[in-house]
Amino acid sequence: MGHYLSALSLQYRATGDSRFKERVNYIVSELANCQQQNGFLSAQANLAEPFATLAAGHGDALLKFRVPWYIQHKMFAGLRDACCLTGNQQARDVLIRPGQLGSGGYFKPESGPNSRSCSSKSTVACRRCSWMFMF
Repeated sequence: MGHYLSALSLQYRATGDSRFKERVNYIVSELANCQQQNGFLSAQANLAEPFATLAAGHGDALLKFRVPWYIQHKMFAGLRDACCLTGNQQARDVLIRPGQLGSGGYFKPESGPNSRSCSSKSTVACRRCSWMFMF
């Protein structure tokens, strides 16, 4: 789904065709609905288990589970592109919500220079959104 969101977002930015933005908005809305159950969103089933195992200090979890960060990164990148390239702020909310769970999470969107909403007109990842992917 992340690759598809990126493709739609890039196509919208390149052409300005509102059909692409409408599709992005629909997909992001549906992803937000999926995320409402527990705050987590993944394209891989049962992904909470490997992350919990890794967080407990058991690196061998990667032997049992597929590449969890790669799969998450694809979804994160698609949501980032939806935010940066189409202006969809719900995509930003869906993106940062997992990081706000638990012990403060991976991201700190409330502070720093990147706390503003994305207004970049660039076709490449904007600094205000891509900072979240420097892990």
